[in-house]
Amino acid sequence: MKNFFALILICSFFTATSQTYTVSQIPYSPMPWDSGINVVSPVDDVWSAPIPIGFDFYFFGIPHQSLVLGTNSIVSFSLSYANQYCQWPIVNVIPSYDNPVNSIMFPFQDVNPALGGLIHHQVYGTPPNRKFVLSFDTVPYYQCTDSSFTGQLILYETTGNIEMHMHYKSLCTTWNGGTAILGIQDSSGQAYWASYYNYPTQWVAYDEAWLFSPDSNYAANLDRISGRVFSDMDQDCQFNGTDYPLMNKPVIFDDGAGNNFYSFTDMQGYYSKLLSPATYTFTTQNIANQYYNANCPPGGSYSVTFAAYNDSSDNNLFADTIVNFCSDLTVSVWAHGEADSTGNWFDPLGVCDTAFVELSWSNDGTIDDSASIVLTLNDSVQILNSPVAYTALGNNQYSFSTGWLTPGASGSAAIMIQDGCDTIGTMYCFAASISGTEYDCQNYNNSDNICLQIGVPFDPNAMYVSSEIAPSLGFKNYLLTSSSDNLNYFITFQNTGSATAHDVIVKTVIDPHLNAATITPGISDHNYNWLMIGDTLIFDFSGIELPDSNSDEAGSHAFVRFKIQQQPNNIAGTIIPQSAAVYFDYLSSVETNVSIVEIENPEGINTPSGFSSSIIYPNPADKKFTITSPVQAHFIVHDIFGNEIFSGNILHAADVDVTKWSAGVYLISIQSGAQSEVKKFVKN
Repeated sequence: MKNFFALILICSFFTATSQTYTVSQIPYSPMPWDSGINVVSPVDDVWSAPIPIGFDFYFFGIPHQSLVLGTNSIVSFSLSYANQYCQWPIVNVIPSYDNPVNSIMFPFQDVNPALGGLIHHQVYGTPPNRKFVLSFDTVPYYQCTDSSFTGQLILYETTGNIEMHMHYKSLCTTWNGGTAILGIQDSSGQAYWASYYNYPTQWVAYDEAWLFSPDSNYAANLDRISGRVFSDMDQDCQFNGTDYPLMNKPVIFDDGAGNNFYSFTDMQGYYSKLLSPATYTFTTQNIANQYYNANCPPGGSYSVTFAAYNDSSDNNLFADTIVNFCSDLTVSVWAHGEADSTGNWFDPLGVCDTAFVELSWSNDGTIDDSASIVLTLNDSVQILNSPVAYTALGNNQYSFSTGWLTPGASGSAAIMIQDGCDTIGTMYCFAASISGTEYDCQNYNNSDNICLQIGVPFDPNAMYVSSEIAPSLGFKNYLLTSSSDNLNYFITFQNTGSATAHDVIVKTVIDPHLNAATITPGISDHNYNWLMIGDTLIFDFSGIELPDSNSDEAGSHAFVRFKIQQQPNNIAGTIIPQSAAVYFDYLSSVETNVSIVEIENPEGINTPSGFSSSIIYPNPADKKFTITSPVQAHFIVHDIFGNEIFSGNILHAADVDVTKWSAGVYLISIQSGAQSEVKKFVKN
């Protein structure tokens, strides 16, 4: 073992934040090696799915609640790496963009869990002194397979300390230059702190540990609220006996001044949030509210006042009881052209090209279930490769087994396909359905379908909608459908700024004609959490690290989907507008267009909810139309993107010149006193 000593090392002159670190060698004292949750399948050179840390961990001055693990003993807070290839070549020192950014290297080296060993993570302790522990236990090296690595990373709540403990780090001189890096670097690849174990040094370590301690404790300068969310089986409002924690549950904090903040629970059900002085009312959100009831606290919320900084309120318990014992299986599907090196899913399907069908599934219920998925492909498509075994059912349908799904469990698969050689603009349709062996709480989210045009891309920063009854219509800005139709929304966004967006938040206010209780979040090309605050649906892409369009145009795009039912009382003539606001880091929002759903009756004749004596003729028209009204009224014309393009007053009749309007559908809002109606006009 090397002698214990303190060592302060020099970082680069440029830092992306004001956070600095002191690096020192400390006594070797790891946590248990063999406890916790298995992180990744035994596969070489991959990043994991996002792993909840369970508390706000400040890294280079930025708070994070999740990270991804690379199987080459490295973690990153850039969630865009999730489920992607984890590089093994080490060709440069840190700091360098040649190495994974926003990362902790403990150390970064080429090991291969496909050959053996275990990788676990666990959260120990209670707020505000929890430790997130990630362990590599006897994981062989890629080439020198008779040697293995046993090491551990520990992240500390509140202090932001980083510890790296190495029981045995060997040396493989015949591969990768025998190099390994022990250190950290920020998201820019320019600010870093490292031990003297940097590229191209060759080294070994035995029962050795290092501490990276931030010189500024951001967490200590704020107030803290923490607690736990769990299923209270014995209904005594205490976590004991057969109770079990509820993971990834949103907890919402309201400061009474119109500001809302939120946190998500970790694998043990703990939550923690750092806030500024104010009075906060906070509650957990039962998204699947048909499955749980809030048992404690009475009224379902707590309230606490912080008059100054450095205060805390801990052990605030939310005890939920199960009211429906059932599974809730969901499935979502997407298709895209062959992904580039960044894993871009935004590329349209190509002609005579390889492509991918992406499947995602989950069990959002309260009991375990075993499920199978039936995937239906377009007639012109064939499967080339699948990471999940499947059975051909005929008629281009295939069955996939998801295995055993515990409550909250999820999975995904990328299936390589060969597109047909149809012409650009041809519509290709894909469908997926999921079924289990147990009672399913609801079946409306057991299926999903999409129809996409070959070679036709979607607009960035846009809102689209499609019909479940008639999916072959594709995703549209304007949809005329029935009141019984379920709606599939598709939100695209692109970072057109001048730098990488570290976090992206997408918000959409759910129209009152839609039933927010039926929201089913769908597939996305990046990982996210979601919650509802009031009538606003929020998709949280923290740690997305979305490149700007100047440096990586293909990688600057992203999207998310969700499914929702209508309210049961929508009548013919109902207009359902829906748009989204996209927030890139701390910038002002980018607004999408307004997608319009209009409800028609079975005969196709609308019955508006206000006065119905206004007439538009001719309709459709290519030069002008006349709008009449028996009373004096004001009218406004919107295109399907929600843009106002014309307005005027009606005194018996008004002529409107449309020669310069683009061909398409327009909505005309007519207002007279307290009465109003909306009519549709089509420009040829």
